[in-house]
Amino acid sequence: MSDGSQHDEDREGVDRDIGVGFRKSLGALVIVALMGFGIWFALSTPDRLLSGSGDAVTPPSPPPSAPMGAPTIDFVDRTDGSGVDFVHENGARGEKLLPECLSGGVAVADFNGDTKPDLIFAQGQPLRPDANDAANAKGGIAIYRNASTPGKLAFVRELAPSFSSDGIYANGFALGDVNNDGKPDLYVTAVGQAQLLVNRSVDGGAIQFANQTEASGLRGEEAWSTAAGFFDPDADGDLDLLQLHYVDWSPSIDSAVAFTLDGTHRAYGPPTGFRGTHARFFLNTGTDAQGIARFVDQSAQSGVEIVNASTGVPVAKSLGLIFADVNHDSKVDALVANDRVRKFALINESTPTGGVRFSDRAAESGFAFDRDGNASGAMGIDAGFAMEDPETLAIAIGNFAQEPSALYLHSAKSLSMTDASLTEGVGAPSRAYLTFGTVFADLDLDGREEIVQANGHLEPEIARLQAGQQYSQRAQVFWNTGGVGPAPRFVELSPSQIGALAQPAVGRALAAADLDGDFDLDLVLTSLASAPRILEQDSTPVLRGQRALFVALDGGAKPGRAAGAIVEIESQGVTQRRIVSAARSYLTAQEPIAVFGLGNADSVDAIRVFWSDGTSTRVGKTAAGRVEVCAP
Repeated sequence: MSDGSQHDEDREGVDRDIGVGFRKSLGALVIVALMGFGIWFALSTPDRLLSGSGDAVTPPSPPPSAPMGAPTIDFVDRTDGSGVDFVHENGARGEKLLPECLSGGVAVADFNGDTKPDLIFAQGQPLRPDANDAANAKGGIAIYRNASTPGKLAFVRELAPSFSSDGIYANGFALGDVNNDGKPDLYVTAVGQAQLLVNRSVDGGAIQFANQTEASGLRGEEAWSTAAGFFDPDADGDLDLLQLHYVDWSPSIDSAVAFTLDGTHRAYGPPTGFRGTHARFFLNTGTDAQGIARFVDQSAQSGVEIVNASTGVPVAKSLGLIFADVNHDSKVDALVANDRVRKFALINESTPTGGVRFSDRAAESGFAFDRDGNASGAMGIDAGFAMEDPETLAIAIGNFAQEPSALYLHSAKSLSMTDASLTEGVGAPSRAYLTFGTVFADLDLDGREEIVQANGHLEPEIARLQAGQQYSQRAQVFWNTGGVGPAPRFVELSPSQIGALAQPAVGRALAAADLDGDFDLDLVLTSLASAPRILEQDSTPVLRGQRALFVALDGGAKPGRAAGAIVEIESQGVTQRRIVSAARSYLTAQEPIAVFGLGNADSVDAIRVFWSDGTSTRVGKTAAGRVEVCAP
C-alpha cells in the first residue's frame, strides 16, 4: 500500500523519536559524563520498521516498577454472566478489506432515564454481500439495557427491529439530544450510509429508537465514516454534527491496492495507498412541526474541508475526535486524530453574523505532527486536565506500533502544544503496542486522572511475520503519580496491578463509566471480531475509603450548552477540572458526566460549570455521590 520511500520516512521518524526521547530523558537523570554513552547507544540501535516492512521489531519490554503508593486496580471480567452476549462481526472473509480491521465501536450512556448507563455495540457484516453468508445484512447495532442491582452487574438484550439500523456495516457513534426532548439520541457511523436514531425509549423501560436519517436531512453520500460528535459551535443551544471519514474506499479500490507484509500475501496496512476524505459539518436549524430536528450540510462554508495546498486533494484520514476549548475564548473547538497525515486543530471562529467557521491551526500550534515533524498513525484521542497545573490541557493520542503514544500539553497562556509523552512516562512503555481506544479516567479516585489504552494489532498473522508483535495485546494503565519537577507524571501499572484488564484482546473502542452504581469507574473494551470485555472494579476505591462526585449536566431547553463544557470543583484546597465531551477515545460515545475522585473527602466546597456558550453556574458545598447541575 505504500512504497519503499514511505517506509524509509517512517523508519527515520521512529529512529529520531528514540534518539530525541532517550537523550532528553537521560539529561534529566544522569551526569554529563554518561551522555556520550547514551548518544552512542541510541545511534547504534538497529533500525526498527513500522508495520508493512516485514522486518523484526523490538519485543515489548516489561513495564518499569511502579513507585511506592501505586494502587492495585482490580478489574474483573464480568462479561460472562452479565447478559452481554454480543460477539463482534468484522466481515473478514479472507480478502483483507481495510474496514475489517478498524471497526468495533461502543456507546455507553443512560438511554432510558434510570441513571444506569446502557451499552450499544456497533455490528459489522461482510463487505462483499453473499446470499449464502449467514452474516450478510446482519450489521447494525446491539442494545443492552442496564438492569444491574446492588452487587449484581446485569444487562438485558433489547430487540433491534427494523426501525434501528439493521443491514449496515456500523462503525461508531455520536451521542446527543438533537431534538431537545431531554433524551440522548444516537448517530451511527458506518461503511455506507450513516444513521440518525432518535430516542423513543420509555422512562425506566425498554430502549427504542426511530430512524430519522432521511427526515432530518442527514442522508448523504455513502462513505466510510468513523468518528462523529454532536456539539454547539454557534452557541445557539442546539446540537450540530461533525462527521469524520477515513479514506476514499470501496471493495474494488481496496483490491487494487497491493499491500503485503511478506511480499506475497495481501495484508492490512496503512492508509497511504488511498486518497483522503473530507469531514462533514451539519448545522442543526431547529425542530419542525413534527418535532424532527432538521440539518443542513455546511461543510464547504464551515472550513472543515481541508485540502492539500499543492494538489487540492482532500487531506483527512480521520479516526479520532474530541471537543475542547483549545484557545480559551469560550468557544468549543475540535481536535482530530488523522492516520499518517497531519492532525487537525479546528479552531472555532464562528460569529453571530458570519455563521459557523473553523480554521485549522494545528501546524502553528505544534499539534499537526510529532516531535520530529512526522505524521503519526493516530487513532484514539482524549483530552483532560491531568497535570499539576489545573489549567494545562493534556491531549492523549494512541499511535501505531513502534510509535510512542502522544501526550500533548497545552498551556492556557498560548495556543502552542508540546508532545511530552517521552518525558512524562507514557512514550517508552507504549511504543511496542498498537493503540486504539484512549481515555483519561480517575480509576483510583485520588483526584488525578490516569491514561488508559486499548491495544491490538491490525494483522492476525503479525506474530509470524514480526518478532515481538502480537495480534491480541494487553491494555495499559498509566497511573498519575501527581509528581512534580523532573519525575515523570505517569507510570505504567504492571499487569498484576490491573487484573483482567491485562488479558490480551484485539482492542478497539474503550469507555469508562460507573456500570454497577457503586461510584467508581468500570471499563468497556471492545475486541475486534470477538466478544467485548465488561470490566468491573472489584476491590473498589469506595471500599478503601475513596469517594467520588459524579456531575451530570442538564442544558435544559438548550442541550448544546453541555457539549464541550468544563466542570470545575474545589475540594480540600485543590482544584480539579474535567471536559464534558461525549465524543472521545476511538469509535466511542461515552456518557457526558464529569467524574471527580475526592480521596477521603465526603464533600466538595464548590462546583462551577463553564457552559459552552460562555455562561457559568456555581453550586456551593455538595456531598459525594451524584449531582445534576442545570444551566441557567
